[in-house]
Amino acid sequence: MQNKFRFLFIICAAASLAFLSSCGEDDDGPAISPIVGTWNFSDSELSILVDNKSISQFLISTGVDPLEAAAAESFYKAFLEDALDLQGTSFVFNADGTYSVRENGTVQESGTYQLNSNNTKLTITSSEGPQEFDVEELTNNKMSLSFSEEEMEDFNEDGTLNTIAIKIQIDFVK
Repeated sequence: MQNKFRFLFIICAAASLAFLSSCGEDDDGPAISPIVGTWNFSDSELSILVDNKSISQFLISTGVDPLEAAAAESFYKAFLEDALDLQGTSFVFNADGTYSVRENGTVQESGTYQLNSNNTKLTITSSEGPQEFDVEELTNNKMSLSFSEEEMEDFNEDGTLNTIAIKIQIDFVK
């Protein structure tokens, strides 16, 4: 009889431990996307290709002196980087799907955003319409976005259309 009580006690104790260990704080609510928060600009990289060649390679292939070609490439990159100038810029993404862009603390733009389920595409929509970015990296403290565009244009004014591809990668930190 004593063995039955001991056996019953062990079963009850094991069941109580299993019940108590399963009653932890399991309900943390919905997971918050790692994009939510304030992201400050940290770095950018610009790539410009003409017919799948760097600007200087393309110009050299058309007979331009290598020093002049390098100077032209530096000029184009400097012009676009100056136009891009993101120093002091931050993105604020809220859990409710809204965002704002701030320059030195002042709101410059706002709207809504949508991050796809596998965190590879970010679409922001402002009064100017939607803009889609590729998400290169998204962690709790680093975000890299890229944007690519191609145009057909007569780059060196020789009467032939060239494919001009521009890719900008922008890095942010929390």
